[in-house]
Amino acid sequence: MKKHLLVAALSLLAATAWSQEAAVATKIEGLVTASQAGTVALVRAGSPLIDGARILTGSSGHGEFEVGRNCKVILEPNQALTIDAEKTCPDLIASIEDLSNSHLAALLQDRGFMASLPSWAPLAIAATGAGAVIANPSGRNRPLSGQ
Repeated sequence: MKKHLLVAALSLLAATAWSQEAAVATKIEGLVTASQAGTVALVRAGSPLIDGARILTGSSGHGEFEVGRNCKVILEPNQALTIDAEKTCPDLIASIEDLSNSHLAALLQDRGFMASLPSWAPLAIAATGAGAVIANPSGRNRPLSGQ
């Protein structure tokens, strides 16, 4: 009787763990990390990912993931994806975020960063640039020592 209970408990535990797996990494190159269940770890080929895991690729990272049964997702360098088992494959692919520098300003603006700057900040930034041009009108690079 105890044997049967132990087998049933282990089967239930395995089924629960398996059912939480929403994706698996199939091919990983470079730096790819995932945050899931309160931890951050490097992703390797074969790594299981749970629903809600956030995957990030570094500037050298590339990852391919099998999400569900028929959805292949490819992350290029500087991209992020949150695994969402409720989304269709096209919606999941459309939710890939680009983290490259060209999109950083837009991301900060979306997050309200630009609105939090004082009204004089853009003018100060422009004046600093103009001052650099005035200080070196010839455009030649002079040593800082003045020699």
